[in-house]
Amino acid sequence: MNTVLAANNIDQKIEAACALTMTDLASDDFGLDMDIDHGLQSLLIAADLGAVPYQALVLRFHEAFGRQVPESVKDKIEGWLCAAAATGSLTALEDLRAHGYTDSAKKSLRLLQTRYCGVGEEIFEYDEEADRILQSSNETEVLGYIEKEIKIGQDAGKDISGYLLRIAASYGNALAIRMLAYYVSADVDDLNGMNEGPLLFAARSGHLEALLELLRLGANRKIKNYTADTPLHWLCSFSDDTVHQAGSALVSAGADINARANIFPDDDGFPYAEMDYIAGTPLHRAIARGNSLKSSKTKHSNEKTNSTTSNARIMATTGAPQSETNKKIPVKDNSYFINIFKIKKIKKLIKFI
Repeated sequence: MNTVLAANNIDQKIEAACALTMTDLASDDFGLDMDIDHGLQSLLIAADLGAVPYQALVLRFHEAFGRQVPESVKDKIEGWLCAAAATGSLTALEDLRAHGYTDSAKKSLRLLQTRYCGVGEEIFEYDEEADRILQSSNETEVLGYIEKEIKIGQDAGKDISGYLLRIAASYGNALAIRMLAYYVSADVDDLNGMNEGPLLFAARSGHLEALLELLRLGANRKIKNYTADTPLHWLCSFSDDTVHQAGSALVSAGADINARANIFPDDDGFPYAEMDYIAGTPLHRAIARGNSLKSSKTKHSNEKTNSTTSNARIMATTGAPQSETNKKIPVKDNSYFINIFKIKKIKKLIKFI
């Protein structure tokens, strides 16, 4: 641990601890033996220093390598998993559920689908009032907030109705979307600087009612953002209970099931290896994320035609064929978890060294 102790500030200490973790747990890629215990010790140091991506992996890596989580950090595990799940770690969210932290899992998922915009980032500057009201169904409260914000924008010489539509979509507030469209004639296809509209924000956060409301208002389902993503590429954000309806609604409205997007984001910006969104069609994205409906739901679908288009639609709206996405990996089989860790981290290790 001398490398960590010798670092001058907290960021350097985290970098050093992370580098040691990667060196020890990925050393077999360089023809060396892994030093599991030393690697896990470095992982714990990085987590204790506040590295949320590493906090997300503490429980999973100890279980994968057949080691007990030290007593000294057991009380921190739930908090670490919550912080990671809210900011995008699917591993952390899965572990919260698997280990009985049900309420924490629900709260973290809600944060991910609202404040953190479905991708683990605060795309909108956080505002406590907006956070509270945009999760409300009180018409008077929501309308009052909209009128106040519109007035503030007007006084500053700005039309912020499009901004409000995007944040309402990201929070999944169909009521606010409807009010903005009817009362202030907000443009349902208003785009930000990255060519992202309200429909994309609703899909990215996995909000079915907001998505359906925007489609009903005529939102353009084919607009592509700066990475060529369309709303259909974000079916992977919907739950198994809503993904089929969301996909069917988008495709029925004319969304292109063969539209190809680039990697999102295009700057290696996500800290969680399993949160990368690969290039390709909506089906590629859904398979990579492992989003699927139960096979029985697909079998009982009313889509009975054998046409290529219909089959592709079923595949796109259910995520992927059952044989592709329903492969469960045992917790004790560390190969998958360690490999996704390596793929994203090796280049950072080389850069650090």
